[in-house]
Amino acid sequence: MNFTNVSALLALSFVFAPAVLAQSTTTTVTGQNGDTATTNVTRIRDGNLVNVNRNTTFGNGTTTSSQRSTTINPDGSYSSAIQRTNRAGQTTPYRVNGQYSRTGNTITRTGTVTNGTTGQQGTFDKTRTCVSGTCTGTRIYTGAQGRTRTETFTSTRTAPGQRTGTVNVTRRNGSTNQVTFQTSRTRTR
Repeated sequence: MNFTNVSALLALSFVFAPAVLAQSTTTTVTGQNGDTATTNVTRIRDGNLVNVNRNTTFGNGTTTSSQRSTTINPDGSYSSAIQRTNRAGQTTPYRVNGQYSRTGNTITRTGTVTNGTTGQQGTFDKTRTCVSGTCTGTRIYTGAQGRTRTETFTSTRTAPGQRTGTVNVTRRNGSTNQVTFQTSRTRTR
């Protein structure tokens, strides 16, 4: 099973956390067949600049990694430069231009992702609502060919800095699967 997108996107507050200088998150994802992947994320925020390093180790020992530098603007728009390395060791640059908004307990992000090698573009639309420690949401990704990947998720806070949840995935070819995850987060102010 391919966990790459799910494990990379579970850290939903990658840019818009409160004024936190440093944050570390570990997320373990388990698929329906028992396969696992563990993602370690570190974030450092300095004013309107956020740097994120993400490393994922899969059950078979292969790894992926990414480095993201994001600039946040006062109007809620943001731009990110990303270097992503796949399991084969190939690195691809990406550019993200997005918009963030909050209404009550609901956060919405929309934007465009551009592959820096091929120039191909995709879009994303993410919505998350959190009430009393329970979060639900939907993430929709549309690729350059117009095919869509949809993720719906729910998570529950089990202790300070810890969450568990499920993600239901509908891939671009129409196949579906469900994964579970556990997240542990620490912050340094």
